[in-house]
Amino acid sequence: MKFKHSLLKMVTLSCLMVLGSNYVCASELEQGNPDEVKTPLSGNLGLSENGGYDPNPPSNLNKKTGINNSYLGISYIPQTFDFKSTKLKDDVNEQKVSTNKGQETFNVGVKDKRRQDTQQWSLNVKHTMSIDNGYQGVSLTVPVNGEVKRNINNGESEFQNGELTAQLRKNDKDEVVKAEKSELNITSEENTIMHTTGGQFVNGVYDLELGDITLNIPDASRVPAQKIGGTVEWTLSNTPMKQSYLTEQIRNLFKDGNCRELKRTITSKQVKAAEKSIETIDNEEQKKYNRSYFENYVEGHFIEWYGRGIYDAYFAKMCYFKDSTNSSAEVLFIKDKNQPNINFGSDEYMRVTVKRGDNLIMEEHIKGNDTSANHTKSVIVQPGDIIEIYHAEGKNQRLKTYPESYKTGGINNKGNELTLKYKVKSNLDLETIK
Repeated sequence: MKFKHSLLKMVTLSCLMVLGSNYVCASELEQGNPDEVKTPLSGNLGLSENGGYDPNPPSNLNKKTGINNSYLGISYIPQTFDFKSTKLKDDVNEQKVSTNKGQETFNVGVKDKRRQDTQQWSLNVKHTMSIDNGYQGVSLTVPVNGEVKRNINNGESEFQNGELTAQLRKNDKDEVVKAEKSELNITSEENTIMHTTGGQFVNGVYDLELGDITLNIPDASRVPAQKIGGTVEWTLSNTPMKQSYLTEQIRNLFKDGNCRELKRTITSKQVKAAEKSIETIDNEEQKKYNRSYFENYVEGHFIEWYGRGIYDAYFAKMCYFKDSTNSSAEVLFIKDKNQPNINFGSDEYMRVTVKRGDNLIMEEHIKGNDTSANHTKSVIVQPGDIIEIYHAEGKNQRLKTYPESYKTGGINNKGNELTLKYKVKSNLDLETIK
């Protein structure tokens, strides 16, 4: 019996040894191998076909531009601004003439179907209207009604009510906004009427409803009977600029949403306030951007000479504007109606001249008792032109400059008189002549 028992043990052990290589414990049976595999995904989500929908405008007063397959461009504009036939008033009061569009609407639409949040643009507007006899007081104004909306019409069917919808807002911020003022003054220089806000996902045709266009005549007695001609021009500027980074004071120095060209109406007071606003910014990156922008597009691009008379009253100023590309510069002279200094009578009190070779291309003389009406004059300067500014009491701080460095090196004539003299350099900067 003992022999049989031992033999059984040997057989059992032997069997286990033979089966050892295929033996699996219970825990191993519960674990998958492999327990993870991956199937790759592929494909491409492209832009809408053929530039996306180019919608029909909200009213028959507007026309499509034929943008077709483009993903970015002006989609539609008003067909015409017709003031029809109007009798001029026989007085010196202001006269306003409107287009009387009735229940229809003027609209302008910008198409941007690029589906990006990094590109920025502004829609700018100006006119080429001219009025005979050189009277420049006539202007155009347009109310900017409502907020910017998306036009979702498919471009094939007639526009229906309800196809102007709200924008897709991110962080409670619109993708595109209109000009800040509720009424826009259209001049011979570009003004922005709507623009992107920056950092928003833009995809749509952005519509802005315009009110009734008005022709404003400050003094109807000074305008001859004539036909009104010219055009209103719309320009879409595509510039990847951080407009939202700039302070409001800096933005307000410029003509349009792209913040490249300075307004011709700014003053040194506004420029100083804009520079000061940079120091109120907490974000260091934003502060650095504003400082750099101010240096690149304001400093050296705006210089002001300010004439003061008796009791320190302002009576005239001259400004020097250089464009953003350093390719063009302009001298702008502005005479105010304030009397300079009656104590100087008919003697010359201030003089501004711009000389090109032997020719005077600007020559403005102001006497001490001058009370002439406001007027402006401007000339485009060239390298080599000589600019002179004379003030009978300039040395006594009656002739101020911004920046103040442009008052150094002036030529003292006699007593308190001061003449400042500059030469336009090849890069259109001003060089002081001592």
